Amino acid sequence: MEFINKFISVEQHVRSGIRPVYLMDYDPKYVYRTLTSSLGSSDEPEWAITEDSEKVRIPVFAYRTGKEPESGLFGYGMQMGMQALHINEHPYDCVVLVLGVERHDLSDEEDEDITDAYRVYVGISFAREK
Repeated sequence: MEFINKFISVEQHVRSGIRPVYLMDYDPKYVYRTLTSSLGSSDEPEWAITEDSEKVRIPVFAYRTGKEPESGLFGYGMQMGMQALHINEHPYDCVVLVLGVERHDLSDEEDEDITDAYRVYVGISFAREK
């Protein structure tokens, strides 16, 4: 299985309150299955299928982690990708991870109970040949 990494700046989205979305070029030899809800938001995540389009729309979700993400962001993305792959019922040829280039230190916020926590941004799509 191949892992493809894409990167997106999320800063303007966070400031405006609009969910970041990565628009990836569609490769007609693939069918894409894209996670359209956060993995932690429900027991059964929501998916979108893209079989014919100019772009594949990959929503990017915020996740909270206790690890320093500068060294572990890719690893965290892989962990999320593997979790989504485990939930997914179909075999796929590649995993597309969209990673936000920014991360936010939650210990900077006014909540004194938060220490050593970060917000990172990950979007996930799977592709398989038609």
